[in-house]
Amino acid sequence: MPDLAVEINLTSGSIDDLTKYQYLKIPEVWLWENNKIRFFVYGDSGYLELKTSNSLPNLNSDRVTTIVNSCFGKSVLEVENYFR
Repeated sequence: MPDLAVEINLTSGSIDDLTKYQYLKIPEVWLWENNKIRFFVYGDSGYLELKTSNSLPNLNSDRVTTIVNSCFGKSVLEVENYFR
């Protein structure tokens, strides 16, 4: 069973899609839609949104959003330089 799922909604989908991950008992889901990533963790009352990933505790959703959005349209070399 995976510890983390990433869903990318480009044309359709919503936070309601998290139900399928609940049935699979996936503890953390990252949801990308409207050029923003959101982190959700599963708890007793369903999925709750977090700013920081439980799986990668040094990773903040705002930072991931900034990185991904700044890399659109760039070459692989430009993206690699972003991480150096």
